[in-house]
Amino acid sequence: MATLTLKGVPDELLAHLKRVAAQHRRSLNGEVLHRLESSVADIAGEEASGEARRSRADSSGQPLTAGQRKELAANAWIQRVREVRDQLGIHTTTAEIIEARDFGRR
Repeated sequence: MATLTLKGVPDELLAHLKRVAAQHRRSLNGEVLHRLESSVADIAGEEASGEARRSRADSSGQPLTAGQRKELAANAWIQRVREVRDQLGIHTTTAEIIEARDFGRR
């Protein structure tokens, strides 16, 4: 992931961003990224197909934030894991998964 440095940010703008970030329980970096993502319609590297546009917008057509896209991706991953688990007939509990993960670490 790239890093961006902003120079010459007015003190009033910085103070405002910090206040809003705190109100939304975000870091300053998180607030700036949220605002950039909300204002940029075409995200670099994505295809401009209808499917790509739909994956970046909610049901009202508003752009999704990176966090919302990650949540959608996580939900799709969880659904796929459930499908594979059901196909294989593997049903484990969270405790069993944690036990297997920690086995040999003690």
